[in-house]
Amino acid sequence: MWRVSQRYLLLLTLLAACLCCVNLVLTVWRSDSVRGAFGHESFLSSPADAISFTAIQPQPFDDLLVQQGDRIYLRGDWDGAPIVLEEYKLIFFTTAKVGCTVWKQLFRRMMKISDWNVHNTARLIPWNPELNGLKYLYDYNRTVASYMMTANDWTRAIFVRDPKERFLSAYLDKVVDNKDFFRKQCCLFTGACVAPARESLQGFFDAVQTCEDAHWKPQHRRMESKYWRYVNFVGHMETTSQDAEHLLKMIGAWKLYGQSGWGRSGNLSIFKTSAGGAGREHATNAKERFAAFYTPSLERQVELYYSGDYANSVMNLTTKRFLI
Repeated sequence: MWRVSQRYLLLLTLLAACLCCVNLVLTVWRSDSVRGAFGHESFLSSPADAISFTAIQPQPFDDLLVQQGDRIYLRGDWDGAPIVLEEYKLIFFTTAKVGCTVWKQLFRRMMKISDWNVHNTARLIPWNPELNGLKYLYDYNRTVASYMMTANDWTRAIFVRDPKERFLSAYLDKVVDNKDFFRKQCCLFTGACVAPARESLQGFFDAVQTCEDAHWKPQHRRMESKYWRYVNFVGHMETTSQDAEHLLKMIGAWKLYGQSGWGRSGNLSIFKTSAGGAGREHATNAKERFAAFYTPSLERQVELYYSGDYANSVMNLTTKRFLI
């Protein structure tokens, strides 16, 4: 009887110790508050701001909008997590083949990085998020990230492009003008996919059915569906110059960073350079070259492939036929 009681008492003691350990871990985890997570004090413009931010306490895992496995909170993908500019309360979702090079140059300029206008350096600046000096959503804890993704006084912006034009631009840039990119992405060991893809846009379309890449991935999959409702500024590639000016004026950055300083001579406003010009070395003039690469049949196939983009009400893309 006494031995049984001893074993029972020992079991209860071990169980209590385990519960204490779990409680300690949860206490430490929950102590990761918003205060100090922004990295510098310039973001807090007044004591009232400081009070409001320190009042935000981390919530249990399932209560936060931003989750650890979300695409917009992961490192690795160069256009996965959005860029954050605290001073302007801006979150910007760059998208491959939608002017992302110029946008990253702009944000480096707004961050006052001296060599903001460099392009395609040995360190792959301005694209490489580990080296470009920009801040991304994953640089903040999930409580802060969730706040920034939902707060009314923050702008969450994205620029989108007609999917058929973007698909052609990806083909011209990553297959026609780049001998190695497609092979490395889609058939590294055999190289068998390259010749059919280079032969025609139809061949490229057939090949990408089994090979996904950010440069031709549907734009509506840029983020999880739960986030689209919080995007409150959408610009379009067809009107990039006007929409970019509108966005920068809205956040108070146009005169300093958008109105001038662009182009090889530094006398142009942002997005006023032509394809191949400063900051637009990867531009392809896809719209003007549409008829040379598409057939009516292929246009319908690509339109169907990107039907999710056209169906996304936030992106507000219009389905239009370029060929009869």
